[in-house]
Amino acid sequence: MAISPFIWFPIETLFGRRTTYLVAACLLCLCSIGAALAANVVIFISIWVIGGTTGIAFLVSGQTNLADVFQPTVRGRAFGLFMGNHVSAQMIAGEQSMDSKLE
Repeated sequence: MAISPFIWFPIETLFGRRTTYLVAACLLCLCSIGAALAANVVIFISIWVIGGTTGIAFLVSGQTNLADVFQPTVRGRAFGLFMGNHVSAQMIAGEQSMDSKLE
């Protein structure tokens, strides 16, 4: 994630925040499918690293998209819902993966 801004911010400047956000979402989805179908550990880690670069694109582009859409008086609630869903989705996904490893 540390090198992610060097990848996604120039793309965001060229193509816009919305397009970048949608491309990052599609890339993450494809990388998730690729990681699930990986034949060996090397392919899995490579795809996992590529998919991991999308994390900062969701956080930054998502918040700036919300800032463009919502008025300042309700923007805080929108940010709270966005971040709450983002964090809780990661927690639920982590719980599911831990449960499957324990079985």
